[in-house]
Amino acid sequence: MRAKEIGGRNLQCFPYNIVLSICSYEARMRRALGFMCSFALLWGCTSGLPPEKASQESSLSSDSKIIEISIMSPTSWWLRIHRDGSGQVGYGSSFHDFASFSEGTFRFQDLHEKLASICVAHGSIRGDFAVTFIPSEATSTESKYCSDVKLMRRLFTQGIDGADKTGTRVEELSKTSPPVPRNKELKATR
Repeated sequence: MRAKEIGGRNLQCFPYNIVLSICSYEARMRRALGFMCSFALLWGCTSGLPPEKASQESSLSSDSKIIEISIMSPTSWWLRIHRDGSGQVGYGSSFHDFASFSEGTFRFQDLHEKLASICVAHGSIRGDFAVTFIPSEATSTESKYCSDVKLMRRLFTQGIDGADKTGTRVEELSKTSPPVPRNKELKATR
């Protein structure tokens, strides 16, 4: 059987040297092979980075490149802390349900070190706090999980207390639907 060429060439994806050819089988097999080849092409071309990009990615993980810490609570509260200690705290997605706090409200480097030391790779947003360390040139991120309720209660309280709540419902919501449930058992930091 002769391999069909697309655009005058076989499909290739470097650096994996994957060469895909769609062969002239019967119709059922062509559909199955087409699907498998499409999947393989997508997987092969996106599952890795060229060496120069890989080195850039590894350098992004250094502490100096983290520009924001984002925390999401199981109760739909969120906290965004920027490198200068400013940020936002809010509940859900309504415009009136968030407030900003000024520079210096948090000590970013200390907080980053603390959270990095206690967060784990696996958890559940239903019972843990999702913590994301956002690098300066990130196109995607991955959350870590923290179950230290005492620390999270302190962080959300600090954000709410330091925020300009004028024209927002943040103060009211923090009382009726707190960021950390009152009945949640306090867990010690690891």
